[in-house]
Amino acid sequence: MKKFLLFVIMTVLAITSVACGKKETQKASAGKGEGDRLVTNISSDPYTLDSAIATDSTSGYIIGQLFSSLYTQDNNGKYQNELAEKEEVNADGTEYTIHLKKDIKWSDGSPITANDFEFAWKRLLNPKTGSMNATEMYFIKGAEAYNTGKGEEGQVGIQVVDPQTLKVTLEHPVASIKQKLASSLFIPLAKKSIDDNNKLKTDPKELITNGPFTLKEWKHNQAITVQKNKEFYDKKVTLKEIEFRIIPDSKTAYQLFKSKELDLLSGLPQEMIEKEKEKGNKEYKRVAGFSSYIYSFNVEKEPFTNAKVRKAFSLAVDRKFIVEKLYKNNAQEAYAFVPEGAKTQSGRDFRKEKGDYVKFDPAEAKKLLEEGMKEQGWPTLPEVTLKFTTDTQHKKVAEAMQEMFKKNLGVDIKLENKEWKSYIDTYKQSDFQLAYMGWGGSLLDPITKLDLYAGDGPNNYAKWHNKEFDALINEAKVEQNEDKRFELLHKAEDIMFTDSPLIPIIFPSASYLQKSSVSGVQFIIGSSPELRYAKIKK
Repeated sequence: MKKFLLFVIMTVLAITSVACGKKETQKASAGKGEGDRLVTNISSDPYTLDSAIATDSTSGYIIGQLFSSLYTQDNNGKYQNELAEKEEVNADGTEYTIHLKKDIKWSDGSPITANDFEFAWKRLLNPKTGSMNATEMYFIKGAEAYNTGKGEEGQVGIQVVDPQTLKVTLEHPVASIKQKLASSLFIPLAKKSIDDNNKLKTDPKELITNGPFTLKEWKHNQAITVQKNKEFYDKKVTLKEIEFRIIPDSKTAYQLFKSKELDLLSGLPQEMIEKEKEKGNKEYKRVAGFSSYIYSFNVEKEPFTNAKVRKAFSLAVDRKFIVEKLYKNNAQEAYAFVPEGAKTQSGRDFRKEKGDYVKFDPAEAKKLLEEGMKEQGWPTLPEVTLKFTTDTQHKKVAEAMQEMFKKNLGVDIKLENKEWKSYIDTYKQSDFQLAYMGWGGSLLDPITKLDLYAGDGPNNYAKWHNKEFDALINEAKVEQNEDKRFELLHKAEDIMFTDSPLIPIIFPSASYLQKSSVSGVQFIIGSSPELRYAKIKK
């Protein structure tokens, strides 16, 4: 299973908003009796197919079909060798020598070598690439210095020993090294797939892949079709094609599944979830997630330059109403940033042992708002616009919050939405006062959430800065004792909610419908479905 870590901006592939194609599109295999073609859905066009650039879940989902990493996650959440045959680790855990499997090939038949990994990883770190994901490689020696222009490419701890052997030198020991290297950020690339402007070629005739599938066709805003990679090392892949249909409306997708246009539906309309559960539909699947839906403040834009105003807006949100009425209990109320699920080897759950940071308290919210306005000398609150992505469910939540702010704070806010790709650009530019975002990932580690707000990192779109918070995050990154590490991260989250750079809303779970004729799809916590082993009865 490909992990697409960090900026997994929840579109969402497997939660509430789904997609499908036009009815004139070819019928799904379940409806035609075909056993080699699966039709499923995504909610928008991928932002990109370049893992160095991709920061959204839709892109990560498709990239995961086309490319493979050194390691992969199995159905039990364990990490297994993918392109790696074996690895050797030095005594202090700072050098990993990774031997590649023999006879692994690109889709054009050429051999995959250690040079392809070195090329891809250093390209991602190259400042000219402009990757928002580069910080995920900072555990590699010299990576941060090179990426920030303070070091040279030759000083990066990525070394080709021979065509089949890659040596990776770390800044410090990393307990979760296989988890990190299983990410789509660490795939290799064929140089022939990169053009003269350092851009990934996306023409199916030019894109060379190494995953279970290759790109067959991309009809923007309609569908993406991938086909079996005949050169892929794992011969257990049986599907010849997967079609990902694109429509950002969950009700339409649901109807197409019911009319046998889709074999696998990622995400259900909220009003249909309870109905499917009540009738005991065996096609219904629910998978726990490690995702957080939030509204982020830009702390450099008024009125959210004031911490009391930020806290007031958070206390004015009735999360119970959102979960019960809008999500039909297919989510958990979020009173912190890190969800349940991140545990130590001894079983300590990060969220459960710490509890909540926020609550629904309209009276306190009103009081804090008045205090914050007085501190700033504002007789009236500066105008506020809440931004969100075009999606039926997100619209419902935004409208509900608009009403809550009016009722509980006496504040009228404006709503503004954009289609997904445009919205990502807006968010990355920090062009918002208050904006929706979803953060996910299959690495069940509190730091994957908290690090998003650290220092001058590329994902700190809220522009929030706290030196003590940053120091705790940096210390936690190198701490090898699990219990001590949790304590550091608890302190960091304490500081975060003292200053309130975000409003936690819900911790969502994922809902699917899978035709009874489909088998072999793997559903893993925090990840998109793994489709490579899917089979369809003829």
